[in-house]
Amino acid sequence: RLIGEPDIQARGFIYESETERIVQDCRKKIISFAQKTTNNKKSLADQIRGGALRDQLRDLLFNQTRRRPVILVSLIEV
Repeated sequence: RLIGEPDIQARGFIYESETERIVQDCRKKIISFAQKTTNNKKSLADQIRGGALRDQLRDLLFNQTRRRPVILVSLIEV
């Protein structure tokens, strides 16, 4: 489960006017992903390591921007 708010940084691939909306959509996607993983009794860390979250974010960003930015997912386990 998530303990804190996801930290999302966008650098140079979207216009400043679009940043807040896109970052908010990514944050919602991450929270939804974490909730589904918790409900399925699968380890969130294992799902992230498998690339499932990165793939979902990549699809979301491509659909909204028609660009393919580099996505780095970092996880701090407690």
